[in-house]
Amino acid sequence: MERLDLDRDGKITEKEIYRVLQNAEVPHKRLGGISNVIDSTLRKIASGADDSNDMRAYAKKLIRKFDKNSDGLISLNELTQGLKTMNIYLT
Repeated sequence: MERLDLDRDGKITEKEIYRVLQNAEVPHKRLGGISNVIDSTLRKIASGADDSNDMRAYAKKLIRKFDKNSDGLISLNELTQGLKTMNIYLT
């Protein structure tokens, strides 16, 4: 949630998802640990887009898929549940 919620308001917007996933396609040099796991997870999520030109449409698709209360935002609970549908489990 910390990596996706760029403005730290407790909700993830389409713009935030787009910006993070766009950057996730670029490999980052990490020392390992939790940052490596998070980067790997973000790359896995980003891999759902057909190509980088499609990332904005993919971000919209994720908002629609994860946003269960239709407020246009993703809460932590919605994020957790949405990732489970992608076989990504937060522990």
